[in-house]
Amino acid sequence: MFSAIHAQNNRSILLEWEKMSKENLPSIQIPRIQANNAGYFSLNTQGLIDAFHGITYREGQRNGFVAEVQFPYPDGTLHTFTVKRNQTMHPEYNAKFPEIMTFDAYPTDGSGAYGKWDITPSGVHAMIFIPGQSTVFIDPLFEGDAMHYVVYR
Repeated sequence: MFSAIHAQNNRSILLEWEKMSKENLPSIQIPRIQANNAGYFSLNTQGLIDAFHGITYREGQRNGFVAEVQFPYPDGTLHTFTVKRNQTMHPEYNAKFPEIMTFDAYPTDGSGAYGKWDITPSGVHAMIFIPGQSTVFIDPLFEGDAMHYVVYR
């Protein structure tokens, strides 16, 4: 689940990442990604696309809202990012595939990290670039399952 809190033109969208142990993961199928030192999480993505409709674009469009979301790192900590939609996809494809949204993420802690992420029918995918450290990736753990995630470097 998630909730939205309105504050002027900013909106906090709560992504409820729930940490899971590797031992408690469902045995749906073999995980798509095998990673050492990974974190495992569940996330309910139901209605997530709707929560981001109306978000402002990075590319100069100022109407809409700016979102704040949290992403997990492999160690289980959550980090807050300001989010704007980007135009990775051509506008014609955005119109044809409204169930796919792409975003840029900027940390609120001044760390210099930044991220690229998306929401698709397959789930959430993210890359978080951190100066001086390995990139953090967030991907669905199983094919066809948008609820279970692996967070790894």
